[in-house]
Amino acid sequence: MKRILFLVVIVLLCSTCRKKVTKVNPDYVGEWIESPRGWCESKIIIDEDNNGLYTYSSNTTSECSDNIHGIARLGDKVLVIGSRHFKLIEKATQIPDTLFSGGVATSNMRMKIKIPLWLGASGDIVTLYKKK
Repeated sequence: MKRILFLVVIVLLCSTCRKKVTKVNPDYVGEWIESPRGWCESKIIIDEDNNGLYTYSSNTTSECSDNIHGIARLGDKVLVIGSRHFKLIEKATQIPDTLFSGGVATSNMRMKIKIPLWLGASGDIVTLYKKK
């Protein structure tokens, strides 16, 4: 009976494992910038080696400053960077070309995430656009 319970637990754990981003959906690789909404903004960078970086910062104030880095993993409804879990409200999605950041760059990918409560933009749902 203990062996069966052990196997069931192992199967459940493995079925909920998050896989490295490049193995699941390489569309997430790149630089993702929040559409401007104030003086502080979120940014996520994921490279080809699955290294992830989340920053929450401002050019004009030191009030907002967070940096999280680690392996980027993707689950069904979550993007994980290091030990931080970002709930995916909207997965990476193709959109018509969109100008952002004062018309400097364009994007044709968008995702929406919920920021964990212990980070700077705590609990906010933010829209991020992938830079071309």
